Amino acid sequence: MNAESPAMSEPVSSTEDQRVSELVGDRLCATCCFNLSGQTIVREPTYRLLIVRCPECGTAAALQEYPLLGRWANRLGYFFAALYILAMLGLTLGSAGGMFGLSMGANELLSQKFVAHLTELQQQRANANAGPQPANWTWQTNYEKDRLWWESSDKWELLQQAGGLSEGVNWNGLVFVLVMVLILFPVGLVFGATMPHVKGWRMLWVPGAVMVLCMLFLFVAHLSQRSQRWFYPQWSGPQAFQVVVVPMLCLFGSGVLLLGMAIGRPLVRWLLVLLLPPRLRGPMGYLWRVDGLAMPRTRG
Repeated sequence: MNAESPAMSEPVSSTEDQRVSELVGDRLCATCCFNLSGQTIVREPTYRLLIVRCPECGTAAALQEYPLLGRWANRLGYFFAALYILAMLGLTLGSAGGMFGLSMGANELLSQKFVAHLTELQQQRANANAGPQPANWTWQTNYEKDRLWWESSDKWELLQQAGGLSEGVNWNGLVFVLVMVLILFPVGLVFGATMPHVKGWRMLWVPGAVMVLCMLFLFVAHLSQRSQRWFYPQWSGPQAFQVVVVPMLCLFGSGVLLLGMAIGRPLVRWLLVLLLPPRLRGPMGYLWRVDGLAMPRTRG
């Protein structure tokens, strides 16, 4: 009587895939190039291998681990992380510098009519002092008188004399606002796409830092202007405007930057789907994954 040995019996395998985990990271399907990020990792019943099945074409992608690259892998990782941080800091500083420069340029153009009015007043004061001068008179005497007159005068009243907000301000300077939008909005898109971990209220940190840097630049400029001992309309007129104009324009520019960050990832995702084929689109899957979205399907 031949009895079957227990050692010779084959184990019974399950006919269904065993769910194991979820794929984290970007991995493209070898058949249709669909990004498999977020798909379920299963253990197939025949060979007990870990696989991920493509939801588009059904191709099974085997998961394999490769040897590490050695010390240089970590070193390169640290290098690129530092390079990324430097790039973000440089972009922040450059945004602040550009915003401040555009605000100062707008301030110069907005104050042109006011400067012309101050120049006319200075000429009138010079004509009034054109008579005989005392023995100790020097050119600096008139400059000192003009400085004291400027410091004691009401700037708002002088603006009203120049025509008020309607006639005393050169509103053509608002063209700088358009330039600011055209520059800072794309910069906001870059921030939104390259800083996926910054979401929600944390997005305020970037325009807030840019605004603080702009105010620091304004403070330094104000300190340098205080060293000017004399009154010159070409200097004093824009200085009277910049106390109000530059902070307002910097605040507006920070809002434009925040708007670009808020719609950065959705807009970049739309452009990627519109312009790139699936094979080139797959490595950018983090733009969908950070917002809890699935990669777009490549067929209906």
